[in-house]
Amino acid sequence: MTLTILKIRTDQVHCDIPIVAFNPSIALQAAASVVADQDALDELPERSIEPNPCKNPCGQRSHLIEQKKNHLAKVVSEVSFFWRHCWAKESKDIGLHNLISDIFATASACQASHLRADSARLIELMNTFALEFWRQRNVKTHLVLTPFAPGTLLIEPLRN
Repeated sequence: MTLTILKIRTDQVHCDIPIVAFNPSIALQAAASVVADQDALDELPERSIEPNPCKNPCGQRSHLIEQKKNHLAKVVSEVSFFWRHCWAKESKDIGLHNLISDIFATASACQASHLRADSARLIELMNTFALEFWRQRNVKTHLVLTPFAPGTLLIEPLRN
């Protein structure tokens, strides 16, 4: 039996990701999904004697809470990625810093409480974020209605 020891070399690399790689629509869709998840949670009955685990609200509630948590993580991940790579170093705009901070705080509130008002506030903040993103790139925007309930209005770039 022969034992071979591999020597692994570690390199440090830096990658500047072009701005075109980021699109706030991904974070906006995730925020809209948070609203839909919250609405679905609000529609579940508090208690049930349903023996079928697929129809039992406790199982559905756990699934929706986990799904909402994943959508919130996507919002935070997308916004923090963009913040770190595009705005944080160059921006002196305190309003932008406050907006990012408010998005993170509201996402945290959405996870901690299950209030529809927090989810609606997250959409409002994310629309402001998207509007600022596209404004800085001189891209015209418009509001679109999500195709799924509850029909949330989202900022999208105007396509020619």
